[in-house]
Amino acid sequence: MSRKDLLQVVLVVNILVCSGLCSAARERRAKCPTCEDIVEAFKKRKGNTEKSNFGGGNTAWEERALGSWATSETRLVEIMEGLCEDSATECHAMVEEQEETLEEWWFKHEFKDKDMKAWLCIEKLKDCTGGKDGPCNGHGKCEGDGTREGSGKCTCDGGYEGDLCDECAELYFEEKDHDSKLSCKACHQSCDDSCSGATPKDCEKCKKGWQMTDDEGCQACHNSCEGNCTGEGAKGCIECAKGYIKTEEEGCKDVDECGENSTICENGKFCDNTPGSYACRVCDSACDTCIGEGSRGCTKCNPGYKMTDNDCKDVDECLSRDHDCDKTTQSCRNMPGSFTCDCKKGYKRDGDKCVKKEMTGKRKTQKNAENQIEDDLAEGNYFTELQMKIGSLLYALFFASVVAAVMKRSRVAIVILTLVYGSVLWYLRR
Repeated sequence: MSRKDLLQVVLVVNILVCSGLCSAARERRAKCPTCEDIVEAFKKRKGNTEKSNFGGGNTAWEERALGSWATSETRLVEIMEGLCEDSATECHAMVEEQEETLEEWWFKHEFKDKDMKAWLCIEKLKDCTGGKDGPCNGHGKCEGDGTREGSGKCTCDGGYEGDLCDECAELYFEEKDHDSKLSCKACHQSCDDSCSGATPKDCEKCKKGWQMTDDEGCQACHNSCEGNCTGEGAKGCIECAKGYIKTEEEGCKDVDECGENSTICENGKFCDNTPGSYACRVCDSACDTCIGEGSRGCTKCNPGYKMTDNDCKDVDECLSRDHDCDKTTQSCRNMPGSFTCDCKKGYKRDGDKCVKKEMTGKRKTQKNAENQIEDDLAEGNYFTELQMKIGSLLYALFFASVVAAVMKRSRVAIVILTLVYGSVLWYLRR
């Protein structure tokens, strides 16, 4: 091959490479002029705000003389309002997207001699890996797509990894979706490192606590096993977990901590053996000490209870009269393991005692009348029930006789009845 032919080949290769690079960077280059225009407009507007406050020519002196106005938000607003006066829509779109970035420049970098064009148009406008239209292959997030601040690097979703998020992470397997795009699915929980599918049969290796079987793939070891196993059940354990002991007959057997130590739990609690462990549970309220649940688990009863047929049963202090309630003012009410003294009607609580309530108004008058009757009855001034019935009958006969005498116009009968009535009244009132 001649030197001329070699140069032609190199030229063709460069053209092909350049066409690929140029197409990939074309969109990025389109943003650069817009960003540069914004920077130039920013500098120009900043200068205008200086001249509107002074008319001088010493810019450095003017900036110092502006005081707090120099870095104020009000001044920044004036600058931002005129950035795109003579520009196309691309400028307005970029200023809107970069508003927070421009504010950061103004308040943090403006007076640190930092090149605004290099900072904004190069450092801040980093393209996402894969481009802004399809960053990270749709399996991650990228802060920065050529218009926003960011690192330009992908943060992959769970199950994906790689610079472009185009690989499956550990414990995920590759699967194609309906569009033949990469989709990473989680391996079964029994798998260790990698797998080819979602079931225990697809594990390449089982994780600790699981064993590989011919038919079902990775299967969980018995809960009595510590780590791996070689077969099913407690006999398949290589080592026993805490709370189990190795035996030839049963493999890993549960240790009965309650049976080995009867005082393992404090007073008021009983020991409940569980697989591989134990628990101290509170005794029933009827028990002083116990060995099991409920009142039948009591070994000694609390005060207010009595052991009957291996069961601590409540004692009814009210029924057995084993209480100190005042019979006149209080009534006994039984409660589980105890009793309480309630105030009777007409009495109220005053500390540990019940005292008589004070009556007012009609209730007081009525009560006084009731008390008078009680006093009369106590002194014997009362009629028996038979006397009351006889009196009612005599009164009815007397009234009928008066009516008959009046109807017959018998003066003698009327006089006699009047004398009888007066005599009765005199007797009752004497």
